[in-house]
Amino acid sequence: MKLIIKYYQFIHLLIPAIESYPEEYYGLLFGDKTSRTSGNERFIPEFILPSLTAQRRSKEVSPNEKRDERVMNLVSRLADAKYIGDFHSHILKKGYDYDKRPKTLDEVLNNLIYNARYSDYDLKSMEKNRNYIYIITSLFKNKWFAPKQTKKGDLFGSINNFNFLTSAYYWNSRTKKFQKAKVECSYVTGFKGFRKYKP
Repeated sequence: MKLIIKYYQFIHLLIPAIESYPEEYYGLLFGDKTSRTSGNERFIPEFILPSLTAQRRSKEVSPNEKRDERVMNLVSRLADAKYIGDFHSHILKKGYDYDKRPKTLDEVLNNLIYNARYSDYDLKSMEKNRNYIYIITSLFKNKWFAPKQTKKGDLFGSINNFNFLTSAYYWNSRTKKFQKAKVECSYVTGFKGFRKYKP
């Protein structure tokens, strides 16, 4: 399974997360799910819409389901795009997620990967709709820089003083569990604004 993100869509994912920091943020994904061959499914977002009415906290974001339904109805009438999932951010905080600030690139990456896992609260929401894709962007205010794609398909990099890691999850009908989809966005590793890691 792959999630294909264009450069302007990635901006729509990352900028609201940084703007909302240190609170989490949430939004809806609209687009299409295609299957060229068996086992080669792709989620392709067309519209990435941050929610203005979700209740934001530093460790949780609560959607307004009635407002979400309103947005879904509007998009279905205005554009040829289906609801395909949602996205939200997770924030790494000292004293809650880690005791000592990570000092190496591997430590930063491992912390972000751990923080980008779906929580029990996330899972309950995901279990209601197994046909969709769920994106989690983990944010950490730090000085290490390393634009890359991880071995498991996450997008990892830094801009200004924020490290980010974007993961996507989908329901695998064969394994009967949620697992990671490969996130493809050439913009992340090719954009000069993402500074490279220097030990």
